[in-house]
Amino acid sequence: MRPSATLTIALGLGLAACSSTGSAPTTTPASAAPTVTVTVPPTQAPSAAPTGPVAMPICHDGQTCPLKAADYVTPSPLGFWPGLAISIGSGWVSGENDSGELKLYQAANPDDKLLFWRDVHAINSSTGGKGLGGLEAVAGVGTSADELLRYFTTNTDYKVLSGPDSATTAGGLSGKVITLTTSATADFGDPDCPDNPRCSAFVRDTKHWGTEFYGIGGPEVARMFLTSVTVDGKSHTLIITLDALDASRLESLAKEAQPIIDSVALPTTFLDN
Repeated sequence: MRPSATLTIALGLGLAACSSTGSAPTTTPASAAPTVTVTVPPTQAPSAAPTGPVAMPICHDGQTCPLKAADYVTPSPLGFWPGLAISIGSGWVSGENDSGELKLYQAANPDDKLLFWRDVHAINSSTGGKGLGGLEAVAGVGTSADELLRYFTTNTDYKVLSGPDSATTAGGLSGKVITLTTSATADFGDPDCPDNPRCSAFVRDTKHWGTEFYGIGGPEVARMFLTSVTVDGKSHTLIITLDALDASRLESLAKEAQPIIDSVALPTTFLDN
């Protein structure tokens, strides 16, 4: 803060007089100079900049929402897993942040994505030629990390490239990491598959996604970190997925995304939104 200041200005006035007798002029003493005082008010201190994470903007599937480099928290009640804290560097974009999914990607590589899901269900990997209508929840497979991993590793429509391996990330969460692609046995049976029939479906959020699902095709690769956590006395499964067009791009994406994944911290409460 700059201290207050007082500015003093002296004003002088000289007066001359002449005598009628021609005597030497005399000078009348000047009167005391008046003073004018101006008080400058103190400069107001600037407001302190806000601290702490900022609310990540709500973004729905199909939208493009640029992000500034910052520490974020997913907002309540509409954000993904409200209260989730995450640090995001420059160059990243949000393709979705709502109750169903958090989707991030680099502006320079929009086809390679970092995805966050919760409590999703396994669905048929292939439809046997039935197309999208054949995608249904797999009977007997729950939403826990162990059950989903068991399904991924025993279904021949998925080709396991590595794992499952133990890993600790996302604020100290312990889980498993597995890398998968589509195997030669996959029979998706729908013309929308980019490498029909070599596409495979994985999961669906039955509460939020409607008929939509997550799947890959051809050389596309998915690396998933799966963990089940207990919040408010109930178990919930968090899946963090890296999705890239091929294996080499996956490794590049993994390097860029790892600081974001490591920064994740779940809230101590769970809002079922």
